[in-house]
Amino acid sequence: MVVKKHVVAISFVLLFMLIPGCSIQRFAVGQLTKALSADDAATFTGEDDPQLVRDALPFTMKMYETLLEQEPGNQRLLLITGKLFVLYGYEFVALTADTFTDPKSPECKAVNKRAKKLLLRGRDYVLKGLDLRHPGIMAGIKSGDLNSALAKTTPADTEYLFWAGCAWAAAIGSDRSDLGLAMNANRATALLDKVLQSNENYSNGAVHEIFIPLCAALPLSLGGGEKAARDHFTKAVSCSEGKKAGPYVALATSVALKKNDRKEFTDLLEKALAVDCNSLPEYRLQNTISIERARRLLDHADRLF
Repeated sequence: MVVKKHVVAISFVLLFMLIPGCSIQRFAVGQLTKALSADDAATFTGEDDPQLVRDALPFTMKMYETLLEQEPGNQRLLLITGKLFVLYGYEFVALTADTFTDPKSPECKAVNKRAKKLLLRGRDYVLKGLDLRHPGIMAGIKSGDLNSALAKTTPADTEYLFWAGCAWAAAIGSDRSDLGLAMNANRATALLDKVLQSNENYSNGAVHEIFIPLCAALPLSLGGGEKAARDHFTKAVSCSEGKKAGPYVALATSVALKKNDRKEFTDLLEKALAVDCNSLPEYRLQNTISIERARRLLDHADRLF
């Protein structure tokens, strides 16, 4: 149904773009923007073919950016555009870093830096959407004036806070050599903490899942450490009723690998492989990618340990 709506809307615009007259073209763009901005990334996240999504996303992302040039004040379109950049930057760029034999190789570093750029681009689109809802909040968040900035938000802003925080945290994890970005980790965690305060079970424990590698990388002074990572892992599994493979892969690659605990690493990844991709249809893509990653990591365990 969603794909059909996209096809009809795009065909509608292409037809009217052939007709001379700026007012008609603006009307056509407005109709397409209205149709797409009512939708979200579910078109992609429910897919079970990662290759199909990876091939389709770049065109879709650029199309949304083109629409934003015409409709820069569309809050929903900013959010969706940001979500697509985060989806692509994390699932199809950042996660490919562990396919490299040498994580310090120039090729791997280039992939990490590209992922960071895409994720921060997505973050900024989402924050611009949030800023339209609460003027000045984007500048407040980026300057570190977090308490007063986030005091403006309400539970209705949860989706914006989640995706901005998710993008920020993933960007930090993608390029550990960027110390300036790492020093802003408190801003990413503040956004995600705000989501937890509003709804701890948001998106079947997705916030807890994000916190697993983030806490594993952060020092105790910033609320990180192994215990914090494990606490979030337990909550992530509980919120998803064990139906998401991501938390198992996250703990394996952040805590178990860091401790050189091959047994726990293997046990966690085997639990990820046991997850049914169809148990949560809206997370079919994420589960499929996480399971493929778990299998790849197990195949290369000798290289990692």
